[in-house]
Amino acid sequence: MGRAETVLEQLTLKFGRLTAATTATVQGADSAQLRIWAARVLTAGNLDEVFE
Repeated sequence: MGRAETVLEQLTLKFGRLTAATTATVQGADSAQLRIWAARVLTAGNLDEVFE
């Protein structure tokens, strides 16, 4: 499983079904951005906080 797939799984488990736009954003992100989001999902209260 790649980093994007891991982030998508984390987001889905925490926040529920994702929009196509959110999925595309994650799939199009570089490795550095994915690492940031993977960390943020642990403390975010909502999906918007992950992508701030």
